[in-house]
Amino acid sequence: MKILIVTGRFGMGHYSAAEALREELLLETPRPDVEVVDAVEALFPAFRGIVYHCFNFLVSHLSGLFNHLSRMADKRQISMFEGLLTKMIDRFLKSREPDVVIVVLPGCSHYLAACRRATGRSFVLFTLLTDVTLHGSWIEADIDRYFVPAEATRQALIRRGVPEHLITVRGIPVRQSFLALAPRPLVRQAGAPASILFMGGGLGLLPSSDNLLRRLIETPGVELTLIAGRNKALYKKIKKKFPQIRVVGFTHQVAAYMSQSDLLITKPGGITMFEAIHSQTPLYVNKPFLIQEAGNAAWIEAMGIGVVHWDDTRDPAQDILRLLDNDAQLAAMKQSMKTLSEQYRHVPPLTSYAVKQEKKTASME
Repeated sequence: MKILIVTGRFGMGHYSAAEALREELLLETPRPDVEVVDAVEALFPAFRGIVYHCFNFLVSHLSGLFNHLSRMADKRQISMFEGLLTKMIDRFLKSREPDVVIVVLPGCSHYLAACRRATGRSFVLFTLLTDVTLHGSWIEADIDRYFVPAEATRQALIRRGVPEHLITVRGIPVRQSFLALAPRPLVRQAGAPASILFMGGGLGLLPSSDNLLRRLIETPGVELTLIAGRNKALYKKIKKKFPQIRVVGFTHQVAAYMSQSDLLITKPGGITMFEAIHSQTPLYVNKPFLIQEAGNAAWIEAMGIGVVHWDDTRDPAQDILRLLDNDAQLAAMKQSMKTLSEQYRHVPPLTSYAVKQEKKTASME
């Protein structure tokens, strides 16, 4: 079985989820042939850098405009250059001949479905959502199945007219290293230091970040780790300004760092939420400024797996330290995460749905 996972690097969440899904699929029996495809790179290789640079600038510096455009696109599906893109997609698919295409990027499902209708290709088409918040750009009438992060997402799709039997709740895929973690105790060992992990850029997550870091490292019994990823400027800045903080660059050991932490301070991105769930690391997130992250943050609170800093007038350092001292609240969050993790681990293999769909299609022909 040849499977294409179509994604993009509009933020790394979609691509990370696609890579995690590839890991998951390669463990199945029989083992499928799985390829992750960057849609922008595949169709517009010469413009890839410009497209992603413009997107990053829009999100980072013009978030209000991004949210406005996102709301417009949510209300009305915009299908630009459908005829041209259908031909380009068809040429690409001819070079791969997939049995299954899994879309892990909003907006792509429509064009792949249009290509399938126009050419008569017989591949199975799935969509896997990477945010709890539903956006209209994920929805397409001609989809064989939707895989969604949460029950709230399933209900939102049903309200938008998607048949209930076409929706499966299965969480967001995470790397196998998160699923291999040993169960952790619900309560921190007496006398052990409280370990805080910063991710998602570290600074800029909360108001007055320098002051926050200073307050936390000056608190006895608190240890800080910051994963700067590929942000070399941030790595150097924190190393120089806060030598007491353990600063980590790009690493494949994120699961280990999360599992050793008592609290994760980060943005409410979809895949980060589910990595935290599987590592049972309670979350503390700042008031989000992007629409999809606001919905994710609300879900974090609703599921009891973290705290959201909604009120900018509150002192985040005080809130964080108070939370670290509340063993009962942290234990409740870990227990909620454990329950969710166990639910998501018991979903059927994704390829089983593909086989069922292929048999259904063959019987109709």
